[in-house]
Amino acid sequence: MHGQCAVVVKEQKWMAEDLVGEELGNWDYKVRVEPWTLFGEVTVALKGNDMQVVDIYGGTPAKPPKNGEVVVALAAVPVGGDSMFEIHGYGVPVGDPVLSCKYLYKDDELSTCPLGVHFLIKSLLPPEDNGEVDENGFPVLSPGNLLAVASIETWVEPSDVTIHFDAPIKVQDLWNARLYKGGDGVSKSATFRLQRQPGSWFGERKSAFGFSAEGSISRLPNIDCEINQNMPAPPPPIPPFPPPGAPPFFAASRTSCFLGGDAIFVKAPDTDELVGWTHSWEVLVRMQEWQVGVHMMLDFYGDHMAEHPLKLLSIDPPDAVRRNEVTRHSIDLTLRSSPVRSFKILASGAVMGMR
Repeated sequence: MHGQCAVVVKEQKWMAEDLVGEELGNWDYKVRVEPWTLFGEVTVALKGNDMQVVDIYGGTPAKPPKNGEVVVALAAVPVGGDSMFEIHGYGVPVGDPVLSCKYLYKDDELSTCPLGVHFLIKSLLPPEDNGEVDENGFPVLSPGNLLAVASIETWVEPSDVTIHFDAPIKVQDLWNARLYKGGDGVSKSATFRLQRQPGSWFGERKSAFGFSAEGSISRLPNIDCEINQNMPAPPPPIPPFPPPGAPPFFAASRTSCFLGGDAIFVKAPDTDELVGWTHSWEVLVRMQEWQVGVHMMLDFYGDHMAEHPLKLLSIDPPDAVRRNEVTRHSIDLTLRSSPVRSFKILASGAVMGMR
């Protein structure tokens, strides 16, 4: 993100016929936001001709678009669960949109509780018109609803966690805590006393409490707490890891590749048996001579490559070689016309070295 709160990670532009058969410009932007914050606002200043917003996914318009500018209020659930919203419309873009943000918060900006509270609204339903009217003829709105989970880094019982909303809420279903005060539909705050419950200490409910409530809020709450028991002693320090060994090295020679050169891990594989295969590693290949059309095989080994095979992520520069085949343990490439005599391979898998 390079210090930016929002960036366009994917854009599409195409032409399509409208209902009367005329060509109409279409555009679509996927925008990543960090930190993703419910009710946060991202202003998208569109650049182009006759730009009109048609659809927004992962958010709603905070106010009607004006002069090519739309303010997107972020929803509880981003598009694809990847901190993104998507905006689509008509027109002909002539430049990248300008993005700005406000009301984006990290957990430590919302909570002063030393227990380490991470508050998340899982779903939010606004008030709806149910078709009924009151005695004065005004529409009767159903109450809004929310479902929330508060994860606690250091669980200490009994402790009181107070959540301050911007509107009254009425707490309903509740687990791993009991309502101590507030949360009655009149008060804008609710205090929960932590209390582990049998059958509710598993999965995401472990070291967390949650509740559903009636109410219509428009901002994330602030959180504080009162700890009624001594905090547990910190765990002993982790002993230092031994210094890492030299990365595996493979040097090509005339007997292994007639063009000469070498290949070296510039980012060595993580050999941890449990999670090492999830981390990427990088190989730099340098050739003494470069001959277009020559096939090159890079062969790797590892005790667990059957369960966690090699996965090629990228080649840099991408046009230096052509990828022919990737197996569980090898990469087959063909040299292409290139001004350079080296390239890098980024990959993952339970690799221990090259052979």
